[in-house]
Amino acid sequence: ISDGVAAALSSLEEQANIILNETAIQSAENQWEVNRAHDDLDDCDNLTVVENASHVAEDHGTCRSSQVELLHAKTTACDTYEVEMQGLDPPDCAASFPADPQDSDLPVMLTCVQQTAAWWLETNATTTRLAAACDQASNAHKDKKLACDTAQTVYEAAFCGYRTRLTSACSLYELCRADGSTKVQTVTSAVSDAEQALKAEYVAAYHIRCFVRVFSASPEQQQTILNECLSLDVSTIHLNIDYPTGSAGIGC
Repeated sequence: ISDGVAAALSSLEEQANIILNETAIQSAENQWEVNRAHDDLDDCDNLTVVENASHVAEDHGTCRSSQVELLHAKTTACDTYEVEMQGLDPPDCAASFPADPQDSDLPVMLTCVQQTAAWWLETNATTTRLAAACDQASNAHKDKKLACDTAQTVYEAAFCGYRTRLTSACSLYELCRADGSTKVQTVTSAVSDAEQALKAEYVAAYHIRCFVRVFSASPEQQQTILNECLSLDVSTIHLNIDYPTGSAGIGC
C-alpha cells in the first residue's frame, strides 16, 4: 500500500482507539446521571416530619409503660405492708396483763415480757422493711407519673405542631416525588438510547481496528485476518448500565 493509504489507515486506527476509550468514559457518565436521578428522588423522603413526631410519641409511650410497671410494684409493696400490719398477732400473754399488778403477778409478767421480746424485735424489723419498701415504690411511681405528665405535654404540643407542618410537608413531598419520578423516567429513557448507541459505536470501532490490520498484513495472512474480523464476537458488557429499582418512598 502507498504511504498515503498507510497514513490514512493509521489515522483510522487511532480514531477507532479513541472511540473505544471514549465509549467507556461516556458510559460511566451516563451511569452517574441515572444514579443521581434516583438519589434526588430518594431525597424527597427527607422532607417529611413523620419521624420527629413519632419519636416524641414513642418516648411518651415508653414512659407510660414504665409508669404502669411502677404502679404495679407500688401496689404489691404497699399491699404486702398492709396485710402484715393487719395480721399482727402478739403472744396471748401480753393481752392478759393486769391493770393493777400485784407482787404475785410480777414473775408471770416478766416471763411474758421475755417471751414476747423476740417477737417484737422480729416484727419491728419486718414491718419497718415493708414500710420502707412501700414508701420507696410510692415515691418512684410518683416521680415517674410527674415525668410522664411532662412528656405528655411535650407530646401534645409536638403533635399539634406536627399536624400543621405535615400539611405543608406533604404537599412539598408529593411535588418532589412527582418531579423526581418524571426526571428518573426522562433520564432512564435518554440513557437507555445512549447505551445502545455507545455499544454500536464500540462494536463498529473494534471491527474497524481489526479491518485495518488486513491492509497492513502480508498477502498470505490477509484472508485469515479478514475471517477473524468478520467472526469477531465483541463483548460490550462493560458498557451495561445499571438501572436501580425506584423506591416507593416512605409516603406522607
